[in-house]
Amino acid sequence: MASNSGEKEKKQPSVDYAIAGAVSGVVARAVVSPLDLLKIRFQLQTAGSKDRRRYAGMLQSLTRIVREEGAHSLWKGHIPAQLLSLTYGATQFCFYEAMTRGMERVKIIPEGGGRGAVASRAGVNFVCGGVAGCCATLVAHPLDVLRTRLVAQATLESKVYSSLSHAVGHMWRNEGSVAFFRGLPPTLLLVFPQTGFQFSIYHSLSFMWRQSLGDNSLFGFPRSSVCGMIAGVLAKLAVLPLDLVKKRLQASGNLLCVQSISLCE
Repeated sequence: MASNSGEKEKKQPSVDYAIAGAVSGVVARAVVSPLDLLKIRFQLQTAGSKDRRRYAGMLQSLTRIVREEGAHSLWKGHIPAQLLSLTYGATQFCFYEAMTRGMERVKIIPEGGGRGAVASRAGVNFVCGGVAGCCATLVAHPLDVLRTRLVAQATLESKVYSSLSHAVGHMWRNEGSVAFFRGLPPTLLLVFPQTGFQFSIYHSLSFMWRQSLGDNSLFGFPRSSVCGMIAGVLAKLAVLPLDLVKKRLQASGNLLCVQSISLCE
């Protein structure tokens, strides 16, 4: 993530941050795709289904998927997932940088290292991050739905979609354009606090790191990596229940299937 401090960084055009966000999203998605597939499979299992014991743990699930579907299946839905990461990352970082720069110009982001200034910057980062995440979601959500459908159909007896293009055509003909925005309301409810917390926590941790260890360029990569990892984990944990709701809606295509926390069961 880009810091909103430092004159050199402030002069960088927003397109630089868009490119950085897109590239980082693509690389991260390629690395964690098997784990993301597992997460979706676990989320789509319901307690009342006959297949409830199909995936019982990470190792057992990975072994079963590789044995039954082949190792390549761990990257199932990878093309829409990469397009999603590319689109979402670029849009999110572009909006975030544009918004924080606007805040700086009107002096909403205070300077200094006092507690009040730090708290104010954290609040601004939360709001800017949340809004940027929602804007990126509106642009990239159809790709997220496609990726979820392609991953989820592996649990069915017969496949519904033979390819990405077939999935697009089939959904458009049988469900209409609304199909590409299934689960959008809970997704926006999920994304705003998640991205808000992620940017806010990241910048707060990064600020404390620099205050404690100095702004040595040698620590730039470790600082970004450690602070980004902690921020990502904490933000994801905070909104995990909403992520479950989102995936169930996207996979089922039924906007009324969520009636309670024990949805679709």
